[in-house]
Amino acid sequence: MAALFFVLRRLETWLHQHIFKVGWLVTKNYQTTTILYYTLLLPGVVIYEVVYWLAAGFLNVRAESSFKWPEEQQIGKLELNFVTLAKNTPPLKRAVISATPLVVGLLLIWLISNRVFDLEAFFVTISPGTIPDVVTGLRQFTQAPDFWLWFYIAFTIANTMIPDWGTLTGIRPILIGVGIVMAVFGVFGLVDDVVLGFLTGPVAGGLNALSGVLAFIIAVDIFSVGVLSAIENTIERITGDSAEFVNGKMVTMTREERLSQRMKVIERQRQSRQQQRSAAQDVAAGPPSIYALPLPLPGDPGDVQVTPIQKLLIEAEETPQLGTRRARAGADLITDQTADDTADPTNEDSAVTGNRELPAPQPESETEEDG
Repeated sequence: MAALFFVLRRLETWLHQHIFKVGWLVTKNYQTTTILYYTLLLPGVVIYEVVYWLAAGFLNVRAESSFKWPEEQQIGKLELNFVTLAKNTPPLKRAVISATPLVVGLLLIWLISNRVFDLEAFFVTISPGTIPDVVTGLRQFTQAPDFWLWFYIAFTIANTMIPDWGTLTGIRPILIGVGIVMAVFGVFGLVDDVVLGFLTGPVAGGLNALSGVLAFIIAVDIFSVGVLSAIENTIERITGDSAEFVNGKMVTMTREERLSQRMKVIERQRQSRQQQRSAAQDVAAGPPSIYALPLPLPGDPGDVQVTPIQKLLIEAEETPQLGTRRARAGADLITDQTADDTADPTNEDSAVTGNRELPAPQPESETEEDG
């Protein structure tokens, strides 16, 4: 159910912006475009504001209504402020009043889809799933009385009934209370007995009907998207003008500029996907290894010039063999290294210096004769 509301909200935003864009392509004036934009959705706007005002009166909330021409805008968004509530309105009452147009809009679309278009008979016809059955069902569906008028009313109600989610914050305490009750039922094991039993009754039928209504609204919006896209592209090709919504605001440009910008966006998205894919592969492969790096190999031509290594031959010295001795150099011959013990050490002549030769001794005979 929440997914259906989300899809419906996105379709509504797209439709509002491109309805405004088509109006600008035709008029080239923002004030005229704004008036045409509100006029096209006028049935839905009137129903929304009337229900909003009645709900405020039912809850005894002071509401002020004022009719004024819509102010010029460039965002393609309905400003449903023809009826304003007092500033001191409690949040819960404000939330209930804001949600009432949604409930009434869903009820009206359910009546149109079942009482005018006979949606149940349509589903029964196309249930076999064959092409002839689908064609027959569509023919019966479009042959309803005043088909296009009721289709237009359903389209305007569906695209004006969703309130601003900021006004529904007062329902938060109710949702929290429902969540607490469900948790208590789950603790005591009462989910199967109470909750599921409650949902299999009339509530189940109501939820199924609501799902059918939402599916019908989405089908209407998808058909409207196709028609609006065809009209928009035709006008762009004829006039050469175009526009693009950036952050919710319409920016005018030529068709060639818009196509160029779109191609750039597609290219950036493609590069972003490639980067994410490569990053995911790197994570899956684990941390990088040095063995996986494309390191240059020595000697590869064109990579690194390698200087050849010169071979040097060093001859080993011969070691002496055991058992041999080197010849020792002879010492200088000293004829007499002893000095006379009685010699005067101060006498230079009696001192032994180096290898000085001593005087030759006299013969004995001559010594005796002198004595």
